[in-house]
Amino acid sequence: RALIEDLLDASRLNAGTITLERADVALAPVVVEVVEAVRPLADAGGITLEVVTGESDGSVTVVMAPGLREGLEVVTSELASKP
Repeated sequence: RALIEDLLDASRLNAGTITLERADVALAPVVVEVVEAVRPLADAGGITLEVVTGESDGSVTVVMAPGLREGLEVVTSELASKP
């Protein structure tokens, strides 16, 4: 069910029918949460995911399998290109 909702949201985003709001976000905790949410799927598929956060500056480093970076770049650029 969540996958269907995500696909519908992606479709709405592409169609420009979803409302986006701008907000300051501490990105490191969001990345950690997302990685932890998908970790069981990654582990089942033999995909390595690791997150290292910088405590002092809030930086985040994600170590991931080849190919995942490109997917992350596509999603990020899609979100950034929407008004």
